[in-house]
Amino acid sequence: DSNNVKEHTIRQTVTIQENTPYRAYTITESYNALLNLRNFKYINIELSESPTSTDSARLVDAHIRLINNTKQNLTASIELSNASPLDVNEQGALVNNGNLGLETKLEYQNRNLFGGAELLRIEGALLIELPKLVLRDGAEAFHEAFTAFESGLNVSLDMPNFLIPFSNHINWQRSRPHTILSIGGDYQYRTYFERILGNTSFGYSWIHNRRHKHQLIPIELTYVNFINIDNRFLQQLNA
Repeated sequence: DSNNVKEHTIRQTVTIQENTPYRAYTITESYNALLNLRNFKYINIELSESPTSTDSARLVDAHIRLINNTKQNLTASIELSNASPLDVNEQGALVNNGNLGLETKLEYQNRNLFGGAELLRIEGALLIELPKLVLRDGAEAFHEAFTAFESGLNVSLDMPNFLIPFSNHINWQRSRPHTILSIGGDYQYRTYFERILGNTSFGYSWIHNRRHKHQLIPIELTYVNFINIDNRFLQQLNA
């Protein structure tokens, strides 16, 4: 069905080849490579003596059983905080002002977007922090109601292969290559400034051996634009 990973993707993952001598490490490599696809909740490689086996030619059959994981997943989280920092009032006495905080995150995952075990991840976040006194005194303007406000959206696509300019004739099972694209944006409001952030990146990751993993990011762009900056904040920075 539509949840199944393409046959080509599975074939390039498995190192067990027909009519080749048995080697234990090929079983381990195949298992780890299938696990790296992140699409199966059950992986089992079972070996049994072939019915055509003879005393002069001992043959082994390998049966690989896979059970698909859930293709799509949606998760949400909410975190409440009650921070109570100490401050100094106009009379020089310590007072407990405190802030109420709310942070919520929503994440959507598609583990097999195009049938080749591509992982699509969409993450949205919203953070609100407001002083406790605003519940009693209210606020006339939007900015007066918050000590912090932040919202953001990030989208990433992880493909289990190398895109150009790399050759497709690589040892996929040992290197387990990935191409990763991401783009995101964020709006932040703080008491002393507002800013808009944007970022995008394109890169590769692969495994050299059991101890070394490499990551190459040839393209990474970041955009930051400060909309409003409080003059008192600038004076503190320049002091």
